[in-house]
Parts: sequence; C-alpha cells; structure tokens
Amino acid sequence: MARDVPFFPEHEFGCNDRARGLTKPPYCNGGTGKGIKVELKEGLLTLREAIGRPIIISSGYRCPAYNKRVGGAPKSQHMLGTAADIM
Repeated sequence: MARDVPFFPEHEFGCNDRARGLTKPPYCNGGTGKGIKVELKEGLLTLREAIGRPIIISSGYRCPAYNKRVGGAPKSQHMLGTAADIM
C-alpha cells in the first residue's frame, strides 16, 4: 500500500526545459512531473528518512527532447517517471 509522501511535490519533478520556459518544439513537450511513479517518491522518502536530511531533486521527468540534449539513454527511466537525479 502506498504511503503518503509529504515531500517531493510534483513541480519538483518537472522537466528542466519547462522550468526554463522552453515549451515549444524542439524543446519540452510540457511534462510537469505528474507521471512520476509513487514508488519513486516512496523510495526517495525512505532515503530521506535514512540520511536524516532533505533531498534536492536536480532532474526528475525529462521530455524526450531534453533527455536527448543532455545525453540521456534512449530509453531513460526519467522519461517514464521512474528515475530522479538527486543532490
């Protein structure tokens, strides 16, 4: 059963192109992070609890254009909402 994840609001997972206002082709397709899987958020919460400090998400959802531009894997989990880069 999924537990409530009080941290990590959807906007923190939004595509970095969108955050920069790059929303017209060839840039972001408008991904906001709404497709981020709850299992990812739960895993991040477990990590946050284990290390006892906040986690900063540097990259969550990636639209295909952004993923390609940053050299992401062609089938990157970022595009599926199942990966996040953290600091």
